[in-house]
Amino acid sequence: MQKILIRLLIFSTLFAVSAEAKELSVLFIGNSYTYTPGKPQDPGLPKYFRAIAKSIDPDLSLNYYFNTPGGWSFEKHFKDSTSTRLLKRHYDHVILQGHSLESLELPSWFARNQYPDVNRFLVYLPKILDLAFQNNSSVFLFVTWIRNAKDAFLQEGHPGLRFERGRSQAGQKWCGKDAFEYQEMIDQSYRKHSQNYPVNLAMVGDAWLSLQNQKVVTEDELYVAGDWSHPSELGAFVSALVLVKNVLHLDIAQNKFVPASIDFEKARKIMLALEQ
Repeated sequence: MQKILIRLLIFSTLFAVSAEAKELSVLFIGNSYTYTPGKPQDPGLPKYFRAIAKSIDPDLSLNYYFNTPGGWSFEKHFKDSTSTRLLKRHYDHVILQGHSLESLELPSWFARNQYPDVNRFLVYLPKILDLAFQNNSSVFLFVTWIRNAKDAFLQEGHPGLRFERGRSQAGQKWCGKDAFEYQEMIDQSYRKHSQNYPVNLAMVGDAWLSLQNQKVVTEDELYVAGDWSHPSELGAFVSALVLVKNVLHLDIAQNKFVPASIDFEKARKIMLALEQ
């Protein structure tokens, strides 16, 4: 009888340890690219992230925390008491997402209209990473996508499209020659300005571009129509899949969660393409 009790005690202890290992905490720091679809107070991407993870591993208990005000850069998060308080806590994983333009060098028009650029990015990205690494070891930079070719900033008539006279790039478009150069400039900036930290890069923008290149999705499908910057439900779903794969190292091809607005067969093709 005593042996049986000992075995039961050992089994219960092992089960408790296993159950505890399935509990994860994730912090999301970002802006509208993280909360769309949704609102700053109820962001959609973390919901998709948790639903996908739970679908793949039903025993997983994932709690997420967030601060995602619209339009915020790393500078704004660093100067905000809520973000700094959250960043100083311990989590299993931290996911940081910056302003869509802040990693790039931009014409002066953007500065005059209060848009952040690489000059502030190279100052405040390290400050945010310093905060995140105080009590965390698994930190990811969510490297975002480029804007759709229909976005207002990319149109020939826009006053901020080209660098002005007196700049070394005078006459050139700030977004490069094509979508691939545009995305590569974002990627390179994140690599360059985070290279002194043991941070992971989740290349969400590259995944968007790769799926388009493979003709699994069209460019327009990934964006909110008429907005051409923020993610559609499909775009947010793709982003969540990339983060689940990169952050949690789960096999996203096993995911069964698909938002109601997305065709399951299309979702299946996306998951297989991303997993490969």
